[in-house]
Amino acid sequence: PGLAFIAFPQAVAMMPLPQLWAACFFLMLILLGLDTLFAGLETITSSVIDLFPGQMRRPWRREIFLIFFCSVCFIIQIPLTTQGGVYLFQLVDYYGANGACILFVSMVQCVAVGWAFGAERLCDAVEDMTGQRPWVLFKLCWRYFTPLICLACFICSFLDYQPLTSSGGYVYPDWAYRLGWAMALSSVVAVPIWAVYKICLTDGTLRQV
Repeated sequence: PGLAFIAFPQAVAMMPLPQLWAACFFLMLILLGLDTLFAGLETITSSVIDLFPGQMRRPWRREIFLIFFCSVCFIIQIPLTTQGGVYLFQLVDYYGANGACILFVSMVQCVAVGWAFGAERLCDAVEDMTGQRPWVLFKLCWRYFTPLICLACFICSFLDYQPLTSSGGYVYPDWAYRLGWAMALSSVVAVPIWAVYKICLTDGTLRQV
């Protein structure tokens, strides 16, 4: 928040016609936020529709789900607008949007594509759709390079871990750190839980699954 709402506005105030550039700058922020929101909403909505096609493909079900989901997100984010909202924002930003979680999910996706689904099968699918077979480098990245790099960065992120402190030196209470780790692990723990769930419900051996 310091870069977008403190540093940039101060720089804009020093330019000629600061009112014009300030309006353009905050309009850009609003459009950037809307664009990011649209992409996230479409991803979540498409996933829910694929999971429950029979219910979600009926008339107005998609719109009702979007209204419900946006309303819940709006209510959850109201505390961020309070006087202590910046501390909550930093907690969510530091733990909820943790780079280690993104690296873990990326590593799992590469393993799923390169080994579970199979790099050769993916190359066949790409060739079938585009008429061109991907280079061998892509296959190596899917199976070896990218998962190993993600794994190394994932481990290093924990070795270099520092507890969150605010810009003013405020040290968060213990319950805040536990809440932060719960947010961080929510995306990580969901992967093995869902994998075990699908393996238990799917017929066939583990290799066939």
